[in-house]
Amino acid sequence: MWTLCALTLAAVGCRNPFLPSSDIILTDFYNPRTGGEVRIYSTEITPPLNLNSWNGLASFAIRNKVAATITSINLEFTDYGGTPVTVYKATGGKTFKTHYRLNPMTGNTPIGGTNTAFTLYLVDRQVLNEITAPGYSPDRVMIVIVTFRGEDDNGYDFKLTAKLGIKYYL
Repeated sequence: MWTLCALTLAAVGCRNPFLPSSDIILTDFYNPRTGGEVRIYSTEITPPLNLNSWNGLASFAIRNKVAATITSINLEFTDYGGTPVTVYKATGGKTFKTHYRLNPMTGNTPIGGTNTAFTLYLVDRQVLNEITAPGYSPDRVMIVIVTFRGEDDNGYDFKLTAKLGIKYYL
């Protein structure tokens, strides 16, 4: 029995041969400028805006030989208490279709899987207007909940979620 299981695992090349999409993980999600939260300084909000400072870098790993595609990304903005904020609260967040290809393993040598990373621009004018508004919470903190949805090449759906803080400094 164990031999059959080991042979199946070796042939399929994944940790869970019955659900290969479970081998897709979000390894990291952070702001490259700070190494953590997105920081917006009051000196940066005058035009022209540099949105590169307020992005997030998402890193994914696939620990099998089945490639996958991220087909949609949803950004939901909440205050520190979890209450939805910004103009996107009426629509359940800001959703957009995309086509990011995640690379599969090419062999069984990488222990952590094959990594693919891409940049996601989190802050736009609506987010800036909300977090800098006089009536916004005094802590000036916003949380962005990012949901990545997609499908692997075998047709299995996957959904990965991450949170990142956004802080405005006066």
